[in-house]
Amino acid sequence: EWMVDDKWVKPYQPIDPNFYTTDVFTDYAINWLNEYEKEENPFLLYVAYNAPHYPVQAPAEIVEKYIGKYNGGFEAVRNARYKRMVEKGMIDPKKSPLYPQEIDDWKEMSQEERAFEAKCMEVYAAAIDKVDQNIGRMISLLEKQGKLDNTLIWFMSDNGSECVRGNGDKFNYVPIGNERIGGPRSYPFIGKQWSYVSNTPLAYYKKTSHEGGIRTPTIAHWPKFIKEKNSWYHEPIHLVDIMSTVLELTNQKYPKRYNNYNAKPIEGVSLLPALKNKSLACRKHKIGNDYKFGKMIRNEDWKLVKFKDEPWELYDLSKDLTETNDLAKKHPEKLAQMIEEYKIWEANCSSNF
Repeated sequence: EWMVDDKWVKPYQPIDPNFYTTDVFTDYAINWLNEYEKEENPFLLYVAYNAPHYPVQAPAEIVEKYIGKYNGGFEAVRNARYKRMVEKGMIDPKKSPLYPQEIDDWKEMSQEERAFEAKCMEVYAAAIDKVDQNIGRMISLLEKQGKLDNTLIWFMSDNGSECVRGNGDKFNYVPIGNERIGGPRSYPFIGKQWSYVSNTPLAYYKKTSHEGGIRTPTIAHWPKFIKEKNSWYHEPIHLVDIMSTVLELTNQKYPKRYNNYNAKPIEGVSLLPALKNKSLACRKHKIGNDYKFGKMIRNEDWKLVKFKDEPWELYDLSKDLTETNDLAKKHPEKLAQMIEEYKIWEANCSSNF
């Protein structure tokens, strides 16, 4: 399927044999930036790539860069990745021990199975590589236009790594035989085992409310405003904070009514203090999540979380970022308090305007 200028084409068959959605999305963004190059008013450009969502596809020449990179298997790659993160100071091993996932034994798999698994991850890496390249194209254009220093670029991902691997998610896809894994006629997934690797060192995967499902990195770039470069900011933020940030940047007020309804109060906080490496304003609304297999709510460093129908778990993320030490039995009063907070949050989400 493909939609261009409100025209929905189903099914869509590109004429260009080199058509790749990540490139095409960027082409449209660049055309838009060129069209409004002389515009003096601020602009908002939202580019939502579908990569590396399944089906994981990438050009063959980019995949070649990653051939052999994942031949060591799930556990070996995950352990190496964790070691590298610790060495680079990205995580504190005392607060972030490697979550003990149940990972399949690479050695017990057949040679064909290992080759298939490694290839899926090679394609996945290539798809991310292509996203990087295309973001670079937009950055280069902004620099050429003299706008890069005073443009806030905010990069983020919507969730942790995908765990899907099965025919149920292939919709109407019908293989034609001998497809290149990662080619335009293929429909590969990285699967649950590689999702554990991608989410190192966190617990679980997309569709859960553990950190592996919801904690993703965000990158902000704005040279004219951000003075402390190449630094880490560890205070949690949420997607709802983006609106609050844009409102402050553009000196706009949140509407009290929308489409003849009373608008719900805005729930985010402005992230401008974070860009100055300062603490955010006190949140009036808790950060919560309820999606598929998981529920959670966060109150400062305390986190209440549930997986499917299993009991509620309780963690102090200031000491245990990877959720390895469940404190539910040790702190029953805090557990009960946060369960009530979750119920209030959930009721607010499901209420009408």
